[in-house]
Amino acid sequence: MKHSLDDMRLFWILASQGSYTRAAERLAMPVSTLSRRIRRLESDLGVRLLHRDAHRLNLTATGRRYLDGCGPLLAELCEQNALLHAERHEARGRLRISAPVSITQQWLGEALGRFALRYPAIQLELTLSSLNVDLGEQAIDLAFRVGEQAGSDWIARHLMDLPFRLYAGAQCSEWHRLSHPDQLAAHPLVQTRPVRALHLIHRHSGETVDYLPEGNVRLAVDDMQVAAQAVAQGLGIALLPCATAAPLEASGALRPIAPDWQGRPRPFYLLYRDRHNLPHRLRLLIDFMVQEARDHTLPL
Repeated sequence: MKHSLDDMRLFWILASQGSYTRAAERLAMPVSTLSRRIRRLESDLGVRLLHRDAHRLNLTATGRRYLDGCGPLLAELCEQNALLHAERHEARGRLRISAPVSITQQWLGEALGRFALRYPAIQLELTLSSLNVDLGEQAIDLAFRVGEQAGSDWIARHLMDLPFRLYAGAQCSEWHRLSHPDQLAAHPLVQTRPVRALHLIHRHSGETVDYLPEGNVRLAVDDMQVAAQAVAQGLGIALLPCATAAPLEASGALRPIAPDWQGRPRPFYLLYRDRHNLPHRLRLLIDFMVQEARDHTLPL
C-alpha cells in the first residue's frame, strides 16, 4: 500500500471532528486540500471510508474498522511526539550525572542543589566516583571531569582551572622548610591517584618540574579528601586542590609549603554527547554551571 501515514492522520482527525470544516480549521489547511487527501487515501486503499452528503459525514463500516485499527496507533504516535516536544522545550525530566566524589562533597553538590531548587520538575540522578566511569555504559547525560580529556568523543566544555599547592601537616615543622621540588625525594608522600607525577611550576620564574615519586609514597588513594586528611595526620606531603585543603588549612591542621611553587592548574570540564538537539533540561544545566563559574560561585 502506498498511502502515507500523514493521510491516515488526516482521516483520523476528520473522523474525530465529524466535519470537513472543523477538521480543516484544526489542521490549518483548505477544505479542498483535505477532501482531496481523503479521496486519495480511499483510492490507495481501494475502499470507501466515508459516506458524504450535504449535511453530515458518516463512516462506512469499513471506515469504522479502519479507524478502530489505526486510531490507537496514531494516538500513541501523538503522545510520543508530545513527549519529545516536552523533552526539547520543557524544564522537566531526569538527568543522569557523573562527578568526582571530593569535588561534589566540597561544593559541586551545593551548586547542583541550587539548580534543583530553581527547576523542581527536573530530577537529578547523581553517580559519584573517584574513577572515571564508562559514561556510555552508565547512560550518563552529563559528566564533570578534572584533567585533560584526550581521546574522548564527548564534547568537553571548560568551566575553570583548579589550583593545586603542596601541603604538609601543621605538626610536621621539618617539612615546612622545603623550598624546591628536588627535596621531595627525602620526604614521605601521599599520592592522589590516578595522577602519578607531581607537575609543579615556579610562581615567578615559570620553571617547571615534573617529579615522579619513587619509593617514598606512604599512601596512594583515589580520593582527594582522604588524601588531605592523611596529610593533616602527618603521613606525608601531597599536592592537593586548594579547595580541598581550604577547610583543614583554615582549622590549622594543614599548611601550604614551598610557597614559590604551585601545582600546574588542572582544567575542570563538563562533558556531554552532542552540541545540537540537546534536551532542554540538559541545556539548562550546562548553562547554569557555566554561569556559576562566570559568577565565581564555584571556588577557584
